[in-house]
Amino acid sequence: MPREALAIILPPLQSTTLGGYVQGERILRLSSVPTRVVVWQVVIGCFGALIWLLVSLPAAAAALAGGLGSALLSFHFAARVFSRTELAPPQTIVAAFYRAEAFKLITAAMMFGLMAKYFREGFIPFLSTFAATLLVYFAALVWTASDEKGPTG
Repeated sequence: MPREALAIILPPLQSTTLGGYVQGERILRLSSVPTRVVVWQVVIGCFGALIWLLVSLPAAAAALAGGLGSALLSFHFAARVFSRTELAPPQTIVAAFYRAEAFKLITAAMMFGLMAKYFREGFIPFLSTFAATLLVYFAALVWTASDEKGPTG
């Protein structure tokens, strides 16, 4: 795989120091909202695969693919958007947001298309688990609100 293609798939995190705080590391902290979103999407994907295992092994594999696909797209989005430094111009941050979201939507559409065309029997497990992982974003709203209040509430 060419180096340029790898940079599009997973860009390097920027690390610049600002007042003793290393920018770009916040995505790697387990307590950060983007990290919690990805971790919970993986957990829901695994749980969905266990449920679909009661139906069949191929259904469980498709469900796991749906959950992990959603988590991977979320991770890529977070890596692209939250790796920007706070010193970056707003236009750069907004552009990164739009590019990452466009990549996420196009890739998700391609995943759905491939599943519908080539793996018809696994499309419903894939879709149901993918959709279940999207519910994590509602929990992220609560996490963000509680993070802004701070430890004293």
